Amino acid sequence: MIVRSLPMLPALLLVGLVGALAAEPPAKGPLADRPSKPGPHLEKVKALGDNAWVNLGKPAPDPKYGPAQGRSWSRKMAFAPDLRGAFIYGEGVHGGASTRGGKRFYNDDLFFYDINANAWVCCHPGTPLDDPGLTYDKELGCERDKNGDIIPVAVSVHAYWTPDYDTDRKMFTMMPSPASLYWRKELEKFRPYFKEKGNSDPRWGGYGSPWYWDPRTGKWEFRRVKGPAPVCNVDNVYFYSRKLKKGVNLFRGVWLYDHAENSWKKVNEAGGGNGAYCYDPKREWIYAVGADRNDGGRNKLSVLDIASGKWTKIEAEGDAGTGMESNQAFFAYDSVNDVVVFHIHDRHHIYVPDARKWTVLPSTLPEKVRWVSGSGFYDPETNAHFYFNAGESNIGPGNMWAWRYAGGGR
Repeated sequence: MIVRSLPMLPALLLVGLVGALAAEPPAKGPLADRPSKPGPHLEKVKALGDNAWVNLGKPAPDPKYGPAQGRSWSRKMAFAPDLRGAFIYGEGVHGGASTRGGKRFYNDDLFFYDINANAWVCCHPGTPLDDPGLTYDKELGCERDKNGDIIPVAVSVHAYWTPDYDTDRKMFTMMPSPASLYWRKELEKFRPYFKEKGNSDPRWGGYGSPWYWDPRTGKWEFRRVKGPAPVCNVDNVYFYSRKLKKGVNLFRGVWLYDHAENSWKKVNEAGGGNGAYCYDPKREWIYAVGADRNDGGRNKLSVLDIASGKWTKIEAEGDAGTGMESNQAFFAYDSVNDVVVFHIHDRHHIYVPDARKWTVLPSTLPEKVRWVSGSGFYDPETNAHFYFNAGESNIGPGNMWAWRYAGGGR
């Protein structure tokens, strides 16, 4: 063997060679090589006019785990500008499971849509249902798989408005939105430590802390907050403030999360509720429409100034529409045009913050398109809004659509 000849080498070279042989290569995540090379489909996006759509077709499936599924009550995809894509997270059918890569998984998976490649990448296939080997880490307040890695097991019955991207740490992040009943059908036999307490109990689930997924390593990160923290439940809302470099959680109040200190601070008693939300990084505002648990009231627009933690009810010209629940509306800030785009059913409602004015654009979707519950995001580089058209826990229709607002509706 070559090892027998090693003593004949100089001592320093020997030490270096042995160290190199013993060292293991660092873990490499599925997105470590992103962004990918832009594909020809982007020419169709670039050619879009005002209030125009293009169907990019079904994104290429992940080679092992297939395409992403649709998610109900999970309209918000977490856009990652440096990776050139967006993450989709959250269950569809309550407590559902699916077959991916020939194995059954609980539907707490994480997928990434690659804009440049028009393709899906599976980041986390979900909790395996074939002998998952789950254990509960009491100190952290979360679970580990059979490899000892921490994983978020059924922490979001739906994603609601919680998925986001930490642009400073370059990581997907989210706050849980759990429910204690639905997971039991598939997971109860693997979670004996929850027989007395449901996983919606923050003392058991550690839900006062945000989760992170690192694209470079493909690993989840979680740190339990020891002090005061928000209680998370359905209808939870979470954004990452780029200016303050803090997480913003809206549920029974407004809470700011400091990653460096791993601590929360409550700045307002009002906030959250079933509605549609989006983050404006220019003004450091969060817009809320249809949220009946803040100053705005149902089907009214209100704005949270993140720095002060204060809500303001907006009296705006025009109408934001009706029926703005989080399973129906897309809501995103369009930074190129400095407007807020509220898409519901087949129409776009455009809000101009400086003018405090709503404009409703006529539908330009082809009549044959049947729009189902889906998820979406805005990409400033292409100045396009992307919408994934798929039913809950379903891969169909499964097309990715792009739409552009070019200012003609002002």
